[in-house]
Amino acid sequence: MVGIPAMTSAQYSAATLPSREPSSCSTSNGVWFDMSSGLEGTANVDCASDDGAQKVEGALKALIGIGRLSVPKNQPDLTQVYDAVQVTQEGHRVRLHINVPQSMVDKFLGVWLGQR
Repeated sequence: MVGIPAMTSAQYSAATLPSREPSSCSTSNGVWFDMSSGLEGTANVDCASDDGAQKVEGALKALIGIGRLSVPKNQPDLTQVYDAVQVTQEGHRVRLHINVPQSMVDKFLGVWLGQR
C-alpha cells in the first residue's frame, strides 16, 4: 500500500477497528475533557448496531488492558490511571468516561515522558 510501507495490505486490513463499514460508528454529544484539576472527560460513540457497539467497547477495553500491562513494574500505582477509565455499552451507544486526579496525571506524564 502506498504510504504504509511497513505493513502489507493483509496486515493493514487486520489493523482496522472494529468494522470495515464506513460510518458504522460516529461520536455523538461531542467529546469533552476538563483538565482544571486532573483529567476528567467523556466521549460517546453511536454505532449502527448493538454488535458494532460491542466491538467498539471490546476494542477500547482491550486497549486499556494493554496500557495497564505496560505500566512499569516499579510504578504499580500507575495502574490507577487505567482503572479510572470506564467503558460502557448501552444498545448502539458506547460511553468512555475518565476521571484521574491531578497527582496521578502528573506522575503518569512524568513516567511516560521520561522525567521519572
